[in-house]
Amino acid sequence: MFHMVDDDELVLEALSSIVNTLGYECKTFSSPVAYLKYMQSSDYQPPIALLSDATMPDMDGFQLLETVHQHHPEIRTAIISGYIDSMNASKEHVCVYLRKPFLIPALESMLKAFTLCHKDGCDSERFGCAAISDQALSGTDQWRCPLMNRGKK
Repeated sequence: MFHMVDDDELVLEALSSIVNTLGYECKTFSSPVAYLKYMQSSDYQPPIALLSDATMPDMDGFQLLETVHQHHPEIRTAIISGYIDSMNASKEHVCVYLRKPFLIPALESMLKAFTLCHKDGCDSERFGCAAISDQALSGTDQWRCPLMNRGKK
């Protein structure tokens, strides 16, 4: 199961539909606050990965990922954004950056890599995470898996 957070309902609906069509399950949230509330509930099940928009009202995607990782450092994460300017925040919790609009094969590669990483442990070279992540958004050509950096496998 993938969790997705985006304040744009149309984007969230389209992304959810694509993820389902690709054969994956997902749960969607229209704000970081809604996701954090769910995280505190007894129904919460950690996802294979959390995919979040970067720019949202009240709390941006980076703040959301930082908060999530305080409680669940093992969760894989992606920022999906159309705004390069929004990438100035902390990047230490982000596994993959995907630029909007994205191509469906790029999304599919990311979901597959996250699923393999979740199942078999982190191996960024084997799963090609660095190749999936948009280097322009991450602001670096020296991508490193944040889960491997924290020693989570």
